[in-house]
Amino acid sequence: YKKFMLLVRGYDNKWTYYKGWSQKVFDKKKALFYLAPFWGAFQINMARRENEKLALLDNAALKLMHELIRDGESFTEGIKIQLDIEDAYSFEASYILIEAVIKLRTLRKKR
Repeated sequence: YKKFMLLVRGYDNKWTYYKGWSQKVFDKKKALFYLAPFWGAFQINMARRENEKLALLDNAALKLMHELIRDGESFTEGIKIQLDIEDAYSFEASYILIEAVIKLRTLRKKR
């Protein structure tokens, strides 16, 4: 959890309670992800728009997550990606994905 928070230190975050605690990590009002703590683990949920989805699928570093990204449930906001963080392996894969999303957003802001 602390490593994720260091990664997103330039973003705002807000804890809320509705059927359980969750933390929204966002810039302005656009969510980067939502984090929900569990006993011994946590879950990250995010919605990615089609253009972000395609860029993530082009990223070779995310090859192990391509199926998760490609097959995410579709919503109006985009596709839903749900990450269960239970061990070092799931943490590393999720960390790489969050880094990639941050880079996409940074590139978009510079344009």
